[in-house]
Amino acid sequence: MLDALEQSACNPEIASMLCRSLLQILQLSPEKTLASFRELNAMCRVLKVACIQAKKFRRPDDATPIVTIGNVESVSPESFHNLNMSAFDSQNRSMKASVELFKEYFSAAEDAKSLVLSNIECVDCLFDLFWEKNLRNLMLGYILDLMKVVLSLCSSISFFAVACEAVP
Repeated sequence: MLDALEQSACNPEIASMLCRSLLQILQLSPEKTLASFRELNAMCRVLKVACIQAKKFRRPDDATPIVTIGNVESVSPESFHNLNMSAFDSQNRSMKASVELFKEYFSAAEDAKSLVLSNIECVDCLFDLFWEKNLRNLMLGYILDLMKVVLSLCSSISFFAVACEAVP
């Protein structure tokens, strides 16, 4: 399913359905699913899909979604706006499904924070998704949680180093 999700990153309806299916599997059988997710690096892959979707509908110079249509002259302004908004809504639902799966994993797995921190691609994706207006607050929470873990690790390492120096 993860391979299919990656292959359908540019098809928001299929990607959304796959994320919702993975979420349901995680909720029905958390222990086995979490173990499989760890082994398959699932959350990094899910976050990458969300990033691809976010980038696909964003202009390079701003965060406004854009949809390109082959022959724009034959499309009325109302139709173009409706197509653009429909595609944006579909893309937005798909990104939210990816983030919802990540959210469930992050809360269900005890070692989720350390696994995310140990994967630079996951951290990059979190920061990329932070720039999405509708995901900013949620991503900020994850980023701050990860920063707390880093600070905690740094102080533990400092304490350990001081303790080692004190031992004769």
